[in-house]
Amino acid sequence: MKRRIMHVMLLILVCSIGFVFYGCKDKTNGHNVLEQDSLIEINSETGALDAEALIKALKTKDKSSLYSMLKNDYNYEINEIEKIILCFENFYNLDTLRIEAVDSDNPTCEEYYFKIIGEKDNEKRSTSLTVKYDMMENETKTTYNHIFIKYFPYAEKTVDYYLKYLKKGDSGELSAFLSIDGGPDYFRAEAEELIKEFNNHYDMNSITYEYTGFARDRFVFNMRDQYGKSRDIHIAYGDGLVGVYEEILMK
Repeated sequence: MKRRIMHVMLLILVCSIGFVFYGCKDKTNGHNVLEQDSLIEINSETGALDAEALIKALKTKDKSSLYSMLKNDYNYEINEIEKIILCFENFYNLDTLRIEAVDSDNPTCEEYYFKIIGEKDNEKRSTSLTVKYDMMENETKTTYNHIFIKYFPYAEKTVDYYLKYLKKGDSGELSAFLSIDGGPDYFRAEAEELIKEFNNHYDMNSITYEYTGFARDRFVFNMRDQYGKSRDIHIAYGDGLVGVYEEILMK
């Protein structure tokens, strides 16, 4: 019986990268910086200011500010920051973004919860944002937790690897890729069927893909070959993992 009942996940070290963005509020530029030998006072106003700073950077597509906010938390490069902006822009009209606080009470650490609210195609939309502060010996660790920030850059990388293994045609490699700890035989039969399906129906040498949207809690990419044949690839996420979602793997 297969051990993954919700999604088949590819283990990518999203959570264990190390959230090491330390700091205090820099009111001149709206993001966090380190203040020597001091701890900032954390309260709901601090959380709201940091959440607003994130929204301001997204609305203006300020890659430099976002990079400063997120690079140490998630070890992202500037091109991955651009992808995060793309993901938000696909889901929202950026100029409609606003923050709404959500009541919370966490006794173990300072966490402040928000809804990022906006519109797209005349539809109101919202997603969850957490601004978390951990008090260290002489500094404050700040983390922005949002599904687009935490998972989207890895979702695109997952599509890259998936198409690579499908094109290569090695069912053992593809099976190991599709399972966290099952090894080359865990999804061997399913991998062989997927390789056959993709290589028989598409010109894998000419495949390109693009991100098309976020639906049913999955990132959706559309792949297309030079003859116009296309297919959606769904990437699921959760618990620090991202992975390919295929119906054949759910049976």
